Amino acid sequence: MRQHVELVLAQQQRLAMTQTMQQAVAILQMGTIELWDFTETAILENPLLEWAQDDLRAQFEQSLATTKREWRERQRLRGLGQREDAASLLKDERVTSLAGALREQVGFLAIHERTARILRGLIDCLDERGYLELTTAELASAFHASELEIESARSILQGFEPRGVGARDLRECLVLQLLDRPSSDVRTLAIELVNSHLATLAESGYAKGLARQLKTTADRVEEAVAMIRTTDPRPGLRYTQNETGYIVPDVSVVHVGSHYVTVVNDWAVPSLRISQMYETCLKRGTREDQEYLKRQWMEAKTLIRSIDARQRTLQRVCDLMVEYQEDFFHQGPSGLRPLTMKAVADALHLHVSTVSRTVAGKYIQTPRGTVELRRFFVNGLPSAQGDDISSTQLQGMIRRMIEQEHSAQPLSDREIAERLFAMGNQVSRRTVAKYREEMGFKASSRRKR
Repeated sequence: MRQHVELVLAQQQRLAMTQTMQQAVAILQMGTIELWDFTETAILENPLLEWAQDDLRAQFEQSLATTKREWRERQRLRGLGQREDAASLLKDERVTSLAGALREQVGFLAIHERTARILRGLIDCLDERGYLELTTAELASAFHASELEIESARSILQGFEPRGVGARDLRECLVLQLLDRPSSDVRTLAIELVNSHLATLAESGYAKGLARQLKTTADRVEEAVAMIRTTDPRPGLRYTQNETGYIVPDVSVVHVGSHYVTVVNDWAVPSLRISQMYETCLKRGTREDQEYLKRQWMEAKTLIRSIDARQRTLQRVCDLMVEYQEDFFHQGPSGLRPLTMKAVADALHLHVSTVSRTVAGKYIQTPRGTVELRRFFVNGLPSAQGDDISSTQLQGMIRRMIEQEHSAQPLSDREIAERLFAMGNQVSRRTVAKYREEMGFKASSRRKR
């Protein structure tokens, strides 16, 4: 009998610990407005929870209303009407239930628990679009798995709905969706267009040129393009709220002396406390009341601690990130240095998925405008000096070369790669072509005037 009781207690403790960890993880990933909504619901459900300041919610809503009003006024003065691309206030397209939908699909699979665990980890690392930006090597290190296991799990993830999730980039996202269509010559052509001519499709009058190049008809090219247009370049955003939201920065960057420092916006985060009536009710209530109050007290305490942990983790990650990327505040995007989430995780002794959740859907207010935290993480390529050069810096160098080239003798991708090599950056012709297309520049044969 005693062993049975101990077993039940142990199971209850493990369940409570699991629920506590799940809530902490969920709160870490929440944006500011989502966190307010969550805590407001918690206060309604838990009689022991209350605002630390009675007018705190009213202050936050007033601040948000003022921000919206100022934005609309600026738009009116600029004659932009209701455009939603203002730098200071961005439309909130944060994923709200993509992870939940994908986790449900994991539950229907008859797979080994280790594979399921890796799958759930990959889901946590998806960005708002549904893309998986971390490299296979980074994920393998983070989840203590082989690269083969990671790619196998990613392949399973890419079979989930919505199609396109788990892709590394736009090309892979579109191809995954095209492969889901019935096999046909048009589908084959559409995949070839996405893989090799995506930038060309943005140009006017592309059909005839591509038809000649691919030895097909302009009508067939148009059919393939029509199929491409039925795909979704950002499948994760299907799970956004319909109502337009406004970004409230979670962190601000302040110029102090010769350096930039981060300030986590605690004013924008709900401050909670446990009601002082708890002790009185605990003494006067029945045994059943006391057990209920103790459960509510534990839940309230867990929520308060989870919010505090969210703020502390956000502060640590942003402190390191801003210090490392200080050149961004002087030079703009061209000053971004190569930085991976794994590097930050290793430096702070955190799991890479914790860093991913910490920055997910959150924004930082800087002297250069409000920026998504994820934008400070950029991949790098090795240079001759032994340092890495970021993809953003490399694109800037390629852009300047093309803009300064002689119009009658435009630089080929190979010539650009050779110039970059002479500057100490070992970059392949294929990489140059990829970045050139991403920036919207035509091939040298089509830039000649």
